[in-house]
This record gives sequence, structure tokens and C-alpha cells, in this order.
Amino acid sequence: MKQMGLDLTAVDIIVGTLRQSIEQGAIKPGDKLPTLQQMETIYCVSRIVVREAIKVLEGEGLVYSRQGSGIYVTAEPFFTKEQKFESAKYSTREIFELFEAICHYACFSLKGKKDLSELEELQSLNADMYENYAKLSLQDKFMYESSFGIRLVRLSGNALVADLSMMLLKVLTTMDYMLIVDSGLYKEVLEYDRYLIEALLERDSYRACFWGRERNKRSLEVIKRDVRYNDKVHKIFHSVTPKET
Repeated sequence: MKQMGLDLTAVDIIVGTLRQSIEQGAIKPGDKLPTLQQMETIYCVSRIVVREAIKVLEGEGLVYSRQGSGIYVTAEPFFTKEQKFESAKYSTREIFELFEAICHYACFSLKGKKDLSELEELQSLNADMYENYAKLSLQDKFMYESSFGIRLVRLSGNALVADLSMMLLKVLTTMDYMLIVDSGLYKEVLEYDRYLIEALLERDSYRACFWGRERNKRSLEVIKRDVRYNDKVHKIFHSVTPKET
């Protein structure tokens, strides 16, 4: 496992995806989370990063640790309303297209990276997901899907595009949930991921973007089935400094 140290962006990704997993219902109250070791593998990070993320979620009252047993979702997780934030509104399609452009940027940025070991770890995880697809829980699929694109973006090394991705996380994870419940289609998506990762490891950015587009076509098929969600306008929050009173 690659030792990344305390990477705050990685912590944000883990916190964000787990929070959305709970809010979307992929992980339910009382459910046990994957072990720290399993989360190291899922997110390709060090143990200290996973522990820091869990500490944040415990502080928010969403999870708790049971000594000798593991980490569990609280019986009645409470999500605070967005406060001290300004927002702008964008359509589902606009948000999806922006994230697609961000991922294409990441594919070309990764071409120049010397160390692709984390991609190799992601390749191994993808192969395991595909081979054991019949045994996967909704939680397994959601944790993989909700972090896949954002992890590729983080690997680009551009903090701004990583931050933009995190701003879109709530909307994107709703799309992710809609995708993973279509069992047959999602196995096909995992196969596209395999081709995408192979292309990145071979430093073929154009081929990686091709498979990324094929993947996104499947996501759009699912989104378009839900007319209300497809036409929905979403608030994207930008944090602001609270005014002094």
C-alpha cells in the first residue's frame, strides 16, 4: 500500500463518499462499515488517512466505533442543513458535463505522472469487483462508484479541479446510486473502467477518454429514465466566510 501520509484531499474524498453513502441509503443506520484495512484498499490510501476520515465522521455523529467489533452507522444519523453557504443553480446535464470535462483533464494530466502505482492498485480493485460481482453488496458498489472518478481527478495533482469535483459530490453520488441499482448495466461499467485504467497505465490519454465517454453514456441512459431528475436544477454550494456580528 502506497503511504501517502495525511492527505487532506483524500480525507475529504473518504468523508464525502461515506457521508453520501449514508444519506443515499446505500449504507443504512446500524450497518457496519468496511474495516480500516478494506477502506485502505478501496481508497488506495494509508491507514492514517482512513482513521482521520473516520474521526471526522464520528465528530459529525454519523458513525461510532465499537471496541473489538468495528465502526457502525449511528441509529439516527443527523444531517445538518447547509448553512453559511452561498449557492448557484445548475442543471443535472451541466453538472455531469463539467465533471466529464474534469475527468478528461485528469486523463491527460496522468500521462505525465512518473508514479502510477495508485492506478495499479485501482486496477487490482476493479478486477476484484468484476470477478466477484455476484457477491457485491449495494454498499460495495456505491463506495467504489462514488469515489472512482474523484480519485482519478485527485491523482492529476491539480488542487483546483479536485475541489471542483468535491463541490459536485452530492449531485454526482445521486447519479452513482441510480447507476449501481441497475445490476446488469453496472457490470458493463466496471468493464469500461478496466479498459480506461489499462489505457492510463499505457499512457494513452485519448483511449482513456474514449472509454470514459462510453462509461458516461451508460450513466446518462440511467439518468434520462428519471425525467424529473434529468430536468432537475441543483444548488452547488460555495463556502463563504461568515460575516462578523
